[in-house]
Amino acid sequence: MPAPQTPGEMEVIMVDRLKDQTGRDLTEWMAVLSSASEMRRSDMVKWLRTEHKLKSMQAYILTAIHFNGGKLVYSDAEALLKDQYRSENWRSLYESFNSFVRDIDEEIKIGVCKGYTSYLKDVQFMVAVPKSKEIRIGLALGDREFESRLEKAKSLGTNEKIGHQVALRSEEDLDSELRSWVLEAYRYNLKIR
Repeated sequence: MPAPQTPGEMEVIMVDRLKDQTGRDLTEWMAVLSSASEMRRSDMVKWLRTEHKLKSMQAYILTAIHFNGGKLVYSDAEALLKDQYRSENWRSLYESFNSFVRDIDEEIKIGVCKGYTSYLKDVQFMVAVPKSKEIRIGLALGDREFESRLEKAKSLGTNEKIGHQVALRSEEDLDSELRSWVLEAYRYNLKIR
């Protein structure tokens, strides 16, 4: 099984294949979308799918690029992180969490998205979502019981497999209990792939 792709990798692959798959390259698609720029995003995606027969992912990514001034959305991970973590304290905690995760397996892919970060090995098993008072660590743990600190996921806006969450508010939260849950999600998702 090939390694999963981050959003940035998927975006580049899709753009590279556009001409072969659709007959138009990115520049040509941006010209097509400029003629429909009065549409809302959701209408533009539907229009690309129905009128131009694009696949859902192609329509979604092209629309996102159009609304990003014609530039790839996920190519600048640092800009995405600056937008998510405007506070130095939260950014520092996020970086500490990534080091914490890398200690488990250096080959875990970390994919920065618009509103969250995705953690993948063979599949996505965890996300980090910044909120105003915490970073929510969402975990794909199947039907595991909830606990006082390991809660039902809420307001994560990600993959439905991410059913559990842990609040990360300080360096002290990077403890053995969190490590055990991250490891559990990591191993559980390697096993079920």
